[in-house]
Amino acid sequence: MTKIVFAILIALGWGANLRAQELSAEAGFGGNLDVSPSLFWNLSCNYAFNDYLDAAGGIHVVRGRLKYSGNGYEVDDRVYKLNGMLSLNAYTPSYRNFGLFGGASFSFELLPVDFTTVRHIETDREYWKARFSRFNPACWLNAGVSYMIDDVGYWSVGVVYSPRYDLYAGYRNLHVNGTYVGLASSSLHYWGLFLRFSTRDL
Repeated sequence: MTKIVFAILIALGWGANLRAQELSAEAGFGGNLDVSPSLFWNLSCNYAFNDYLDAAGGIHVVRGRLKYSGNGYEVDDRVYKLNGMLSLNAYTPSYRNFGLFGGASFSFELLPVDFTTVRHIETDREYWKARFSRFNPACWLNAGVSYMIDDVGYWSVGVVYSPRYDLYAGYRNLHVNGTYVGLASSSLHYWGLFLRFSTRDL
């Protein structure tokens, strides 16, 4: 069943790209509340069912930094994630070029491998590991305000939330030579703010 759902979602995203009416670019920052903030970028193509509902498929890139130590080991890594993202968005009628929007998205890693580096503090020796992330699937909610620029596009600002997005999955339950050196944080709640620009009809 899971494979069927993935196939349907990917097909919908491909269809959205084939019949795209808008191109959206987005940048923002956020993170899990108990670790350092991260940056993210989205690029997507949107297919409008009508003036108030559209579907989108695109790329979601996240960059974070993680630094911690424990049990004689230290981690100081930059973490990158390349995700595919499929979305469904709803819009209110505009008033004086202003409007509200909300949406739900599903993301999964296109490169489902987490690369981690751990340094033994006393010997300064580094250990490198690669772990399968199981595609790190996540659901997202977003909402915000948009402003339409006639015949050009519109700017949007908003907030995004995922109840289970694990940017640092490769650092959890991590062991080196039998010693636990994993990230102690247990929070998977991801909050963020973003700025988005969307073109008019392509």
